[in-house]
Amino acid sequence: MVAARSRHQHPHAAPGTSVGHPCTLKAGNVGCPIPSSLTDESRHPKGVGQGSCFNPPGTMPAEQVRSSAEQPTIARRGGGGFRRWHDDCNDPFRPIRGSGTSSGSSRLINQRTEGTSMKRSMKKVLAGFTLVELMIVVVILGILAAVAIPAFTRYVKRSKTSEATGNISKIYQGEVSYFNQSSEQSVASFASAAATPSGTPSASKFPAQPTAFTGDSGWSAIGFSVDSPLYYAYSATASASSFNAVATGNIDGDATNSTFSRAAALNAGEIQGAQIVITNELE
Repeated sequence: MVAARSRHQHPHAAPGTSVGHPCTLKAGNVGCPIPSSLTDESRHPKGVGQGSCFNPPGTMPAEQVRSSAEQPTIARRGGGGFRRWHDDCNDPFRPIRGSGTSSGSSRLINQRTEGTSMKRSMKKVLAGFTLVELMIVVVILGILAAVAIPAFTRYVKRSKTSEATGNISKIYQGEVSYFNQSSEQSVASFASAAATPSGTPSASKFPAQPTAFTGDSGWSAIGFSVDSPLYYAYSATASASSFNAVATGNIDGDATNSTFSRAAALNAGEIQGAQIVITNELE
């Protein structure tokens, strides 16, 4: 009756002594080491007892071994019981030839193999980087820095130039408005204005000088004033039939200035304006 339950054969087993547990005992053994709990941390030492297996605490005699119908359920529980019991004697469960393959035991063997592979992978990870790998990383970072830093610097400089293009457009519109108003009142003309703020442009902003604009008759005539710090100094030169608005700056602080200018002139009584002309944009 007991032999009919057996689905596995242990390497230590003597012929004709199969029971319904993967660890089949030799003749004369007291019982089979089935743990009372599948989380039992007890071990199955090799070579102790009358045979190669003995009854540790929590086991039951061979005649009380669970039926073969229960074994797959036990085997499916993640290797928490049987697989750990047989780690010490290094005897994984093997299906008896001709009795079919046990999905539970196969799963336990696969888990054991996967566990070994994972340990090897962890050892490789913990080994750290080699000198060659670190040098490759440093080279890659150097290349990225060489490309990214100049691009970022150009972006920052170009963002500063938006001040000049915006204010030149305002000055242009102010000159056109002043010309139209003066033509209705007396003789049409454009207005001239001195460079404001005064001083030499540099990488730092000019301090805010709102009174420098409001105190100049030319800036007041065209209605242009700025009350915040500026990177560029602005000026306007005019005649009876034309004008030119200019922004002068030096955002990188070298000996070369950048200029943004926009001119306009009368043609058959109409004002025709040109596009903004930029010289040394990022200087």
